Amino acid sequence: MNRTMNRHYKLLPSSFPVEIQRIQRSWLLRWSLITAGVFLLTDLLLSMRSGTGHKPSLYIFLFLGLLLVYEAVSTRRQTRRRLEKYWDTYDLEIGPDYFLRRQADLADLCLHFGEVTRIERQPGHYLHLIGNHKQRVIEIYEGIENFDEVFQIVSSIRPIEVLHRFAWLKLVLPRTAAAVGFVVMLWSGSPLVVVPLASVLIIAFLREVVRLRRDPNQPPKIRRRAWGYLFPSLVCFLKVWEVTVLLRR
Repeated sequence: MNRTMNRHYKLLPSSFPVEIQRIQRSWLLRWSLITAGVFLLTDLLLSMRSGTGHKPSLYIFLFLGLLLVYEAVSTRRQTRRRLEKYWDTYDLEIGPDYFLRRQADLADLCLHFGEVTRIERQPGHYLHLIGNHKQRVIEIYEGIENFDEVFQIVSSIRPIEVLHRFAWLKLVLPRTAAAVGFVVMLWSGSPLVVVPLASVLIIAFLREVVRLRRDPNQPPKIRRRAWGYLFPSLVCFLKVWEVTVLLRR
């Protein structure tokens, strides 16, 4: 194959319905795990605090169900709009020694072959070309035109690491732990619990702000929303202040 000429690859319209269903199922599963974990813990903590005579499980699970329905409906609509724009505007250019991703709402991202430090594959879904910085990532869906041709070029750069089908747990577990830790911090009145938890959470929230703000694969709307993580950081700070003042009394 002649690689001296630049080639452009678009995403196939026929692969869009499959991808939107996969993303929505994956998101719903992740959100369900995180939300269920948080509210089960909340139910347990409230039961411990209220005593065995009062167990507010019915109200908590009712709220959980309504929240899941709302999030499922709203996120389905938002995800579809974002993915449609992604599918319509995505363009992968492969030159003699570089990959260039163009997409609406995002700055062009170019990785020269020598800059690619790692290649990940989720079979049936995508390839990730990771540059010398972990946020410099070009995502290539398998629903792209001439995927076999693209795969041949990518695999000639460096070995491809095949991800386990449950690799998404690496993202879900830290977020679940942060959500559970946040609930425990709010519930506890002990400085020995609150101060360490709040400190870790504040660092985690601030890192998430920096990560999203610097991520070239996030549209401007998501980068603006990253500032929202400052609110739970403020809550953590106020909780530390509260237990510290009570300790001094």
